[in-house]
Amino acid sequence: MSRPKSAFDLSESLGIPIAACYRKIRLLEKSGLIFCAERRLTQAGKRISMFQSKVRNAHIVFERGKIKAKLEMIDGTTEDYLYSVEMATTIGGLDL
Repeated sequence: MSRPKSAFDLSESLGIPIAACYRKIRLLEKSGLIFCAERRLTQAGKRISMFQSKVRNAHIVFERGKIKAKLEMIDGTTEDYLYSVEMATTIGGLDL
């Protein structure tokens, strides 16, 4: 996200309902991945929040049942994450 966008902008561009968009925005805010960059006043006198990503780049690798993520933030810091993933041993009743 290069410039701040409203929930309505995101809802329209992603093709998801506005309520679902607000839920995802709250989750991303709590996770520290986006922030409210500004509050704008519309012509109708309503205040809207404009959101922007805190992530500059994300490098994600899936290897040996683990997901490794390295996030480069806009403030120059990096954050590393490691998640274990349990792999399914069957798909559609077939053993892998």
